[in-house]
Amino acid sequence: MADRLALCIALSGDCTADEAQGMDLEDRIRAGDRTVSYDVIGQCIEELSAWRDALGEVLLGAETLSRIAALKAKRGHRC
Repeated sequence: MADRLALCIALSGDCTADEAQGMDLEDRIRAGDRTVSYDVIGQCIEELSAWRDALGEVLLGAETLSRIAALKAKRGHRC
C-alpha cells in the first residue's frame, strides 16, 4: 500500500477514461496517470478496514465485535 502511494506522489500525467479502462492500478501508475492516486487511496482504505476487522476478530472475538457494533449503532441514533 505505502509503496503504491509513494509512487503516486510524482505522477503528473492523465489517462482518459477510455485509456484507464481495463488497466490495473500498477499499469495506470506506470502510465503516469495522476488520477490513480484517488483509486489507490480508496483501495488502501478498503484493505486497512478489512485488516482492522480481521485483527479485531482475532483480538476480541466475534461476540465482542457484535456488541461494539450494536453500541455504536445505538449511539449514532441518539442525534
